[in-house]
Amino acid sequence: MNCKQRDMSLETYYGKLQVIWEDLSNYEYKPVCSCGGCKCQGCTCDFVRQLEMAREREKLHQFCIGLDASLYGNIRTAIVNTEPLPSVDHAYSMVAREEQMRFYDRDRVKEARGEAMAFAVNTPRNNNRGGYCTHCNKTGHDTAGCYQLHGYPEWWVEKYGKGRGGKTSQQGSGAAPARNKGSYGRGATVNAVSHVGLSADAHEVTGLTKDQWDKLVKLLGEKTEETRLTGKNCRDDWIVDSGASHHMTGMVDGLFDIHTVAPCLVGLPNGKLVMADQEGSVILTNNLTLHSVLYVKELKCNLISVSQLIDELNCIVLFSKTCCLLQDLTLMTPIGTGKRRDGVYFLQGVELVRRVKK
Repeated sequence: MNCKQRDMSLETYYGKLQVIWEDLSNYEYKPVCSCGGCKCQGCTCDFVRQLEMAREREKLHQFCIGLDASLYGNIRTAIVNTEPLPSVDHAYSMVAREEQMRFYDRDRVKEARGEAMAFAVNTPRNNNRGGYCTHCNKTGHDTAGCYQLHGYPEWWVEKYGKGRGGKTSQQGSGAAPARNKGSYGRGATVNAVSHVGLSADAHEVTGLTKDQWDKLVKLLGEKTEETRLTGKNCRDDWIVDSGASHHMTGMVDGLFDIHTVAPCLVGLPNGKLVMADQEGSVILTNNLTLHSVLYVKELKCNLISVSQLIDELNCIVLFSKTCCLLQDLTLMTPIGTGKRRDGVYFLQGVELVRRVKK
């Protein structure tokens, strides 16, 4: 039998195969086992079961061979190399999940482009970053541009609230309505804040004064025992990873509420592809609990997905050269901090933020 997917959708292709297999079964020769027990359902030679397994393997290979290699080459290789081989129905569900993830990632790329455009439109509001304000005693603007003195524009109120007793400006902003037409409101805020986090003005967004922010950076920059990714399991170290699509861990004993999910492929740093079919929750600090954490047995570190964290907690993540800050977007309160070591950011907690606010 030769059936290729070509321009058919995955669902149509699999449905066509099912019809062909059903038709072929009507003309297939039905052999009789050596013990003669097939007629009375008393077979003792296991012939029937072995025959069904052989047919299932044949269907699986026919399904995989006919898949579009340009779209499903990696998942097809992973399926045929799985021990034991999955059923053809299970293989179909794995490919369908891979297809859904690809569409999801494509939509995220489109959304990210929209967020970048929204941020670019909003940038002129803060073109004048120089000067010193004698009213609020902050740098980055002068008295003429002080929101506390003249009122907060609508775009600021939408993102951060009116501030500490500040009044709302009625002037608004020409770019704000355009942003509200799309679905990128929160995403645009996150994108903008991510850029601000690299500048010296991050304290204005986090609610910390400049001195408090400088103290936080200094505390996080203090020398500590270096922990390197040597391939050993790190039970307590969680990496804040902007490139991970899911929270992931290789330590099952730290998870609770573990349950089975549809299998998905996970790419390891060494280039190997492995399957993950379990996830759970983990408590990292008093303020931070992660849900839908994939258990990947072969993984030798723990990863916090920035995108998943933002979606789950409605928070922002700020990065600087030495640290990162996780902050609740509604209350503008710290959720956790991360310290940069060996080029990656390790989660710390919120104790340092509490110390500098005293």
